[in-house]
Amino acid sequence: MEHIEYFDKLIAFLENGIKEYRDIKVLINKGDISKEFEEVFNQIQKINELSMLFIIANSDLSISLKNLHIVKNDSEKLFFLKNIFLTIHEVIVVYSANGKLINSICKDDDQAMEACKTTAANLKKFKKDFNYDNYIIPLRNNISAHINIDSFYDETIQIDIEKTIEMILQFGNDFLSPATSLVRILLNSLIYNSLNKSST
Repeated sequence: MEHIEYFDKLIAFLENGIKEYRDIKVLINKGDISKEFEEVFNQIQKINELSMLFIIANSDLSISLKNLHIVKNDSEKLFFLKNIFLTIHEVIVVYSANGKLINSICKDDDQAMEACKTTAANLKKFKKDFNYDNYIIPLRNNISAHINIDSFYDETIQIDIEKTIEMILQFGNDFLSPATSLVRILLNSLIYNSLNKSST
């Protein structure tokens, strides 16, 4: 029961992050943006969306982990396992697709660059530790993003729940946590630079 209460508190905390995302989005959408600030506001919007993605992923993984502790039968466990593989894969794909934008914002900010390097190194280690290309992607492709009837059974019986729990914890601690810090640094940097630009 103690674990369930922990997850409930974590999920409530993450819901506050969703409110933060909405507040920033409302401010951006309200603004009458001049041409000189259009690019920076587009960057703020994209980084804010990444921030929201990390919050959603954290929440989804926490809910799935909580339910892996609660549910008893294999079908229910499989439901949450499928969500875990799908969530991890989608976060990695979206983060990687935004790499160029992240690097361009980081280049003039030492703190952001350091956070970016840490996040990238941790992601690389995670992918190696959990055999991303040969384990996570095929599972995601065959049991959650699509259901491949021919390989569904073979794929699902190879899932090790203890290893999956370890995978979630490492993904959360070593990637999502520093990635969330990175997007906060990037948002602060973008907002600070735009305020300085507007005052000159």
